[in-house]
Amino acid sequence: MIFNLPSRIILNILFKDIISFLCQLFHIDHVAVSPVLTGSAEKHTIKHELILKTAYHEYHIYIDSSSFNQQENKHFQSFLKNSLSRLSMISRILLKKEFLTQLAQSPGTIDLNQQYCEIILEMPSVGENCHVSLLIPVTFLKLISPEIIDSVSPAEIEDAITAHFKNPGWILPDLESLIISLNEKELSQLFNMLQKNNLLSIYQIFLLITAFPQYSLKIKNSLSHNTVQDVLAFKKYSHTMKINRRDLAGGIYSIEESLYQLMKNDNNEIFSYSRFLSDIKNFVKNILNSELLLSKDFSSWLEEMVNNNLLYKTISVTHEETTARAFSQGYAIYKELLLNHISEKKINSIEYYVNKNISFSQTMEARIALILTYRKLKFKRLKSNYDSLDYMITRFMNKSDYMYLLLSAGWFVLSTALKGVKKSNAQVVIKNLPRSAQYLIEDVLKGIINPNILQDEMQINKAKEICVKEIQILHDEGFILLSD
Repeated sequence: MIFNLPSRIILNILFKDIISFLCQLFHIDHVAVSPVLTGSAEKHTIKHELILKTAYHEYHIYIDSSSFNQQENKHFQSFLKNSLSRLSMISRILLKKEFLTQLAQSPGTIDLNQQYCEIILEMPSVGENCHVSLLIPVTFLKLISPEIIDSVSPAEIEDAITAHFKNPGWILPDLESLIISLNEKELSQLFNMLQKNNLLSIYQIFLLITAFPQYSLKIKNSLSHNTVQDVLAFKKYSHTMKINRRDLAGGIYSIEESLYQLMKNDNNEIFSYSRFLSDIKNFVKNILNSELLLSKDFSSWLEEMVNNNLLYKTISVTHEETTARAFSQGYAIYKELLLNHISEKKINSIEYYVNKNISFSQTMEARIALILTYRKLKFKRLKSNYDSLDYMITRFMNKSDYMYLLLSAGWFVLSTALKGVKKSNAQVVIKNLPRSAQYLIEDVLKGIINPNILQDEMQINKAKEICVKEIQILHDEGFILLSD
């Protein structure tokens, strides 16, 4: 699944499980998702209308499922209704908007003065015209990606959404939005998980309450009695610490990063936003991998593998079926190349799968897998101990990649590691990070936070090893690019 990823991101925000729902409803295993299209309201028979209201605006999303029979539409209506609470939560956290959501029983007339985009979900195996069409106002899409402007083409909207989510800054949860979004029970569960994993200290809770006094009662009601007493005891002498806005910004960031670390663990189903986070990250990963594949033609990738003496190794560690799918488009052309680098026995194993029914999507996915395997093997040739960190951080190709490193290693590990690299290289990393994270890292480097690490070479080297490992993982998975 590497096609029309901007559409899938939009669907994930609006109706998380719509594809799996349609597969279950029609007993099929595939739903085709269109790219973002220009909305054409006149040709649709609207069956459902989703209304999203803020204090000042209304957004109407129209849904055409006219190809469904009465019973299918009834089940679909129920699915849409059950999606509303999740949509409200995602909107508060991701879009920073408080929506009143409503599913209209009798859809009204489409506002033809609006500019709409359309996403079509087709089920051709059910019937030639079996599909769902979503008409989404561009004004709503601007909430997802502020880079979108009025009167732009669908391709430009896709580019804006892709660019927005490729920058990993969106990944970090907004703490204030979470406090607003979650009820006291959910917030209490979240605080308990953070404390259980040693990710939330009394000092951080004090900073949280100080930064958001308007939510202090809700925060306190979500904490245990003992924790509240510890916070009150801490408050008695906190005036001697001279806490300023810089401290508050750093403290809030440290909690947000802890939340991210908590959410990215698969076992935290109790926190529903984590599943959304994981899904969007997978879409972004597919986008980045697709861009990597298309950065040059496949023949050029193979030529690079040959030049680096890694074609044989890459194919030898890749399953024959995956290799066959990668070479299926124009296999006769590639066979001569393969004959020069792998055994006839291996070629026969690959050819067993070549004549299978292989779609274009499967070919592209297999080529991505082959390229990622090659890049992983190539990366392993580099010296990958703590001494290589200086070299690696100077090879980051995109400024946003430093944010991926920050979120993967954590601000404390990264700041500890940066104590052991050249000052100029450390500054390159720091200046490409959020201001609040910069405060924390600078305080570590100055010895204000954990001054003992200044002379602890073992701790610094351990942190550098962790950062090198995280860079390797990010590189292998295609999240970051390193120059040769």
